[in-house]
Amino acid sequence: MKLQVDYHGATYATPTTEVTEDTQLEVQTLAFSLHLTDSTGQPIEDARVNLRQASGGYVTYTRTGADGVASFEVVPEAQMRLEVDYHGATYTTPVTEVTEDTQLEVQTLALVVHLTVQGDDLANQRVDLLKSNEAYVTHTRTGSDGRASFEVLPEAEHKLRSTYNGDTWVSDSVTGPAEIEHDFD
Repeated sequence: MKLQVDYHGATYATPTTEVTEDTQLEVQTLAFSLHLTDSTGQPIEDARVNLRQASGGYVTYTRTGADGVASFEVVPEAQMRLEVDYHGATYTTPVTEVTEDTQLEVQTLALVVHLTVQGDDLANQRVDLLKSNEAYVTHTRTGSDGRASFEVLPEAEHKLRSTYNGDTWVSDSVTGPAEIEHDFD
């Protein structure tokens, strides 16, 4: 006899077993996790990670902890993928067959802007990170060197925006890693 276990969007069929009144079968789940780090290797906390079937169907989600890890329990041989939502973008891992505890690594990329005014570094200037459709995501300020940095997911397209003395600049769409220069003259 074979038994089938459906759990977290995947199915596991046990090997054929002769069944007696004392037969007990145990199926041990496996950890399927994602470790999210920034471009310097530091963990990223509180990013949403979705568990998806190989077909793309949504199963459930969790968030990365202080260690940058989000983990799910799945049945052996599950064909699954993980999807990270971070800074207004989504990155989906390839389909993975989980045959043992598995941890996938995803590292964000640095997207840096250097702002100047007539060639001089522009310090403490607000810079907005936008989705490619120009929807606002988050912001930061330039340092004394005129640079501001954002961590973005691989393959994600973003734009940057800054306004100085009433002049608004919006970059073209860009993916990380990149350093963009803009001079307000």
